[in-house]
Amino acid sequence: TGYDGRLVVGKAEDLSRLRSWHAHPPPGSPALAWLDAATIATAGWDGVVRLWDESLGEIDSLNLHSPVLSLAVDGARIAAGTLDGGVHLGAFGGPWSRIEAHQQGTLTVAFADRVLISAGGDGLIRVGDRVMTTGRAESIATDGRLLAAAIGRTIRVWELPSLRVAAVLDADALALAFSGSALVAGCGD
Repeated sequence: TGYDGRLVVGKAEDLSRLRSWHAHPPPGSPALAWLDAATIATAGWDGVVRLWDESLGEIDSLNLHSPVLSLAVDGARIAAGTLDGGVHLGAFGGPWSRIEAHQQGTLTVAFADRVLISAGGDGLIRVGDRVMTTGRAESIATDGRLLAAAIGRTIRVWELPSLRVAAVLDADALALAFSGSALVAGCGD
């Protein structure tokens, strides 16, 4: 979604717009995740996680009462990282729980083989019940075998589940993603 809070769905082949609608009030929604081929979860500064059907529109919502900074999906489970440091775990139509994860906001969340991973403004990365002090991670990504984090002007990569350092790369990255065997970084330099 954009700064104006609009969710736009388009065709990947030619970027033609299929549908767009207002998902959240401005200043928009920083978090977006696909649950399946037709279902999208969004969340934003309004603190609401919304579930959308690509053709029907909004089908469910949950108010977490704190701005949501990130979302991750693992099957039907959703993790939402919030500005107040929490990670909310649950599924629409089912129970949700809250984990006190970070002292200065949960900036980003992910799943690796059903294990929750979160990074916060407090400089910690949590991998399940293990905690690493790394410095503020702006983005994390995992392919289930590796965990990458954009920290300062480096990208650090660890092997999972051992958390053994696999690589440290010089790059001023703001966003990370795995695509097949490649690590893709959106850099500011």
